[in-house]
Amino acid sequence: DSRLRTAPREDARSDQQPLRILVVDDDPLILAALKRMFRTHVVTTNETVRGALEAIDAGARFDVVVSDLMMPEQTGADFYREVHRRCPELAQRFVFVSGGGTTDATRTFLASVRQPVLGKPFDRAELRRIVEAIGRSQSSA
Repeated sequence: DSRLRTAPREDARSDQQPLRILVVDDDPLILAALKRMFRTHVVTTNETVRGALEAIDAGARFDVVVSDLMMPEQTGADFYREVHRRCPELAQRFVFVSGGGTTDATRTFLASVRQPVLGKPFDRAELRRIVEAIGRSQSSA
């Protein structure tokens, strides 16, 4: 899709610029907690994969995506695959969180990708470190 262009390379984030973080989780409490946790950054939250994909299709750009793995309508794996199809560069900037209850299909998916996975409840400092490392190290080229 021609609307899914990443920002030019010169848009790579410096340590002072806020990151653009997309958080996708079906739990509104998790969304609110992560929005507070990353309050010095620009955080977009969505409770559904469909809504997150609509934001991406509408031109929203993100430095990092934090996605729950197990959601009712579509899983984090479904979301990742669709983003990978549409915008492979963004798929490289995923972090998954999971409250457990993963299926065999989810475990197989996680074994096939290199994105970090944190269990819920996650260590806030570890999640912050991972998100900021991905956001700062990945150019948007």
